Amino acid sequence: MGRFVGHGAVVVASCHFSKCDAMICAVQSRGHAMCVCFRPGEDDMFAFEFGSNLEKYAVNASMCLVILGDNGEEGKTQTKEMKMMEERGINYKKMKLADYERKYPSAGANGGGLPNGTYRLFSGKWKGPLFCGDGTDGLGDHWAWVEPNECYENKGKERWQLERQGDGTYKIFN
Repeated sequence: MGRFVGHGAVVVASCHFSKCDAMICAVQSRGHAMCVCFRPGEDDMFAFEFGSNLEKYAVNASMCLVILGDNGEEGKTQTKEMKMMEERGINYKKMKLADYERKYPSAGANGGGLPNGTYRLFSGKWKGPLFCGDGTDGLGDHWAWVEPNECYENKGKERWQLERQGDGTYKIFN
């Protein structure tokens, strides 16, 4: 099994063997999921475990990543992993670990997380901001959805307050 499940928005599905230890630390500090598993000499178990991890984490991810070696090289196992992703219709992006760390800074990089404040929250898959409208469901709760237009604004309804809680999680409200 992948050593860290995280959330499914961003998933590291494959990693060059030379970067695995550093990648695990980077993924854990960002709360991302990973499908990476290593079973030398156990091809059947590898295929079963990796395939299971793809179904759990990569199929519905907004961004699926393949971490390359420092010089952009791909490993032999990665070739198999990318083929398995392609067979399942999973789109992925290749990048070096340093590029991953720059694109997705860890919460610890700025002293322990985001400061309390007002933010626009975006979906990597649908491009637009999370929006809370005036409509309600049968219980009277307001609906929230992702607007496909990334420039969308509507009287601040696309802005959310984030408040850090004592346990390190965030309370989000509109």
